[in-house]
Amino acid sequence: MNVMANVASKRSKLIEDALGTRYTLPDVFFEFIGAVELLWMTDMFDALMFVPTALLVAWHERPWRVVSRLLLAWGLASLIRITTVAITSVPDPRPSCQYVEGNVFTAFTLHRCGDAIYSGHTLIFVVCAMVWTSFAPKNI
Repeated sequence: MNVMANVASKRSKLIEDALGTRYTLPDVFFEFIGAVELLWMTDMFDALMFVPTALLVAWHERPWRVVSRLLLAWGLASLIRITTVAITSVPDPRPSCQYVEGNVFTAFTLHRCGDAIYSGHTLIFVVCAMVWTSFAPKNI
């Protein structure tokens, strides 16, 4: 997954170099509210989804069944994400994103450019919601 995100970041840099300027797609939220530079919030919301899901799995009557289905859903969603990141390249709406420099196979950059269509944070939200929908006790 990291390699394809790095490829998308390199492609975004090539597009920026070809245009001669950094182009960002318009975002209605940013126009009315302003750019929000609170990237830690995405990680906090991931934790707020993941921790209760991990507790649900730990106390479920058949935890290995839940884990196997969670990993299957996560794997399929990651495969779709890898494919989407590999074939699409759009300008990132965040002006503070970082381009990957160096080898795409070994570089690791947080908050990279070019990985904007199918977020890994969204993947966590969706898989956790699927676990709760499928395996939560019915009397909650």
